[in-house]
Amino acid sequence: MAQKNTNTLTLPSIDAASQQRLVAPLPAHAHSALPPYAASTEAAIRASLHSSAHFSDQKTFHFGQFSLNPYPTRQVAPALDFASRDKLTERLSAILLSEKFIYIGFGPAKAMKIAGVTVEPLRFVAGKRLTARCTLRLQNKNTAALQSVNIIAKLFSDERKADQIYCHLTALARIFPPQQAGESSSQYRFAVHIPKPIALFRQIHAVLMDEMAGSSLKAQLSDLEVSSSMYAAGAVLANFHMAKMRVERQISECGEMARLHGRSVLIQAAIAESCPDVSAFLRTFDRVKPVKCAFPVLLHGSYKLSHIFQNEQNLALLDLDSMAMGHPAYDIANFLASLYSLGARSRVTEAMRQQIFHNFLSGYSEHALQQISAREVLWYLAVLLVTKKACKLIARTGGSSAERAHTFFALAQQTLDRCVTLQDGVALEALPACLPVISELGSPYT
Repeated sequence: MAQKNTNTLTLPSIDAASQQRLVAPLPAHAHSALPPYAASTEAAIRASLHSSAHFSDQKTFHFGQFSLNPYPTRQVAPALDFASRDKLTERLSAILLSEKFIYIGFGPAKAMKIAGVTVEPLRFVAGKRLTARCTLRLQNKNTAALQSVNIIAKLFSDERKADQIYCHLTALARIFPPQQAGESSSQYRFAVHIPKPIALFRQIHAVLMDEMAGSSLKAQLSDLEVSSSMYAAGAVLANFHMAKMRVERQISECGEMARLHGRSVLIQAAIAESCPDVSAFLRTFDRVKPVKCAFPVLLHGSYKLSHIFQNEQNLALLDLDSMAMGHPAYDIANFLASLYSLGARSRVTEAMRQQIFHNFLSGYSEHALQQISAREVLWYLAVLLVTKKACKLIARTGGSSAERAHTFFALAQQTLDRCVTLQDGVALEALPACLPVISELGSPYT
């Protein structure tokens, strides 16, 4: 008999009644044959969480090799200060030290206590969120032996956001289970891997999850075997788009059009000299037939090289905070827009950008179920080059970035021009030949 993989949801040494009481029931539709959009996964997961012991004063979380028993303080918690990274880090460390954790290993149960905590901030966005690596030093009560375990904590200024992310990760962990013993590695090569949720601490709006081994594809660009790694990145995204799951957030063509017009007005106000470019772009955009989405899929929402981790042969998807329902062309366009940004900063050459996208597109096309046209990706690319890339430059550097913003507008304008001339139904495989070349526009990072 094949040995059960120790990374799966496991409750060692407790009876069935306790298991039912401690763990949220698996939603029936998570592995069902229902159409992907027949039910709201997010609503079902949230309902199951709130009906279980997950949010009670005394609760146990079992996932992978962790069993966490946090006992929140009865006192009213002070408000979180998301203006200060250091204060948030201190608060997270104090909370972890004050809670009672029990670590249960597989085989003979081992009771562990926290002997110390080290919190390393990884990324801080003032007013919004903190991502930190937490090193827990666990001590065996019997032998006094110490071992260290790393987990990732994400704190959100919005309590509902933390609740939502935990729900999403819980659902995805059940939809995309880890490889089981006896399964072929080749069959599992393009499977979706995500950080496994460990616990939700509503007291500090924090989601605790496994730390994924490896490093991002962006960090490995100089050492990567581009053809195989980028092909895998496309295939994994195609499999992610097939998830039988719904979330509340929507990305629609109407919403993106409104967002584009709103962001353009802000840019006009910030840099007056860009007004002619913005106005011309909007006039062209309003003449272009918008993209319609008949069958929304689950979108990553921010698919790019820095959000894809590679560990040996497996790819894992990180930063799933932006998941939404929408047109699959959105994720492809976001990936492409991020490549243009890397090219603008001379992180990749034009030839390398083309090679990366060619292999990515091959992997996606060969594994996707839904057909996408080249024009649909171009439409979203033009939008994202303005709403994400140009606006980010303005936000970071203010009015002094007029010339840099002009470059992305010029790139978006050329993308739209190709969108106007391209017929509906042109296959996705034709997209690389339709793309503008950033080297002809000049770098926005002068």
